[in-house]
Amino acid sequence: MSPNELRAINRQHRLHDDSNLWPIRGRFSVANRAIRQAYLFMRDYGNMTGDEYTTLLDSLESEIVNNPRNW
Repeated sequence: MSPNELRAINRQHRLHDDSNLWPIRGRFSVANRAIRQAYLFMRDYGNMTGDEYTTLLDSLESEIVNNPRNW
C-alpha cells in the first residue's frame, strides 16, 4: 500500500469518527487510537493492502468502542 493510500484511508476514518457518541462521549478519538494501534501492527507484521488495512481499522475501532474499560 502506498503512503498516499494509507493517508487517504486514515483521513476517511477520522472524518467519520463519531467518538462524541456514547460510550466514548468525546473523551478521546477512537479513529486516532485505532490508527496508532494499526501502525504498531504493520510495524510488527509488515505491509498490507488497502482493504486489509481498512478491515483492521474497523476491527480495532469496534474493539475500542465495545471495551467496557473505555466507558
